[in-house]
Amino acid sequence: MDQYEMVRTSYRVYKKGIREISRETGYTRRTIRKALAGQDPKCRRQKEPSCPLMDPVADLVDGWLEADRDQPVKQRHTAHRIWSRLALVKKVVFESEIMKRPQSEIGT
Repeated sequence: MDQYEMVRTSYRVYKKGIREISRETGYTRRTIRKALAGQDPKCRRQKEPSCPLMDPVADLVDGWLEADRDQPVKQRHTAHRIWSRLALVKKVVFESEIMKRPQSEIGT
């Protein structure tokens, strides 16, 4: 939003052309025209990717990671430890790359 205001100021106050503003800001000329017309940029939300292998056990893993917040850093679950526990408890076979997602989402 601040950059759109800068575009409007450059055009109206400093009398710069659309091409010049486009070169300075890196926006396309079409985007500059939209900013000058007063249209706000549209925000696009990305869909959260589905993970069919993790969905059945996501609550269990989330519980482990929430409980880890009270533990010292060195005693928290790593992605490999979560993978090992799931293999024992649920007899689930995962690739280790799949297990990195829930840990980073929780923010531990």
